[in-house]
Amino acid sequence: MISMLSRRRECSTSSSSTEHIASRRREQLAALKPADLVFYSPGTIHHVGIYLGNGQIINAYESGTVVRTQPINLNEYAGAVRLLQ
Repeated sequence: MISMLSRRRECSTSSSSTEHIASRRREQLAALKPADLVFYSPGTIHHVGIYLGNGQIINAYESGTVVRTQPINLNEYAGAVRLLQ
């Protein structure tokens, strides 16, 4: 899903969630904008969603699962980066 967004907006992206968050400046939770990438980690980055606004993200938990919207999970929130400038 992230790769598709990147191609449509002609942005370069890293190949893994860990590289995405390490390669860009982190955004504060209160400053998130739609299309920011939101990362989850209980230790190691394991998941990324796309911020929609109003505390909601869109994601698919793993390949082949249903894409859904849900609130940001603050228990595993690891940070966010802005993919689109």
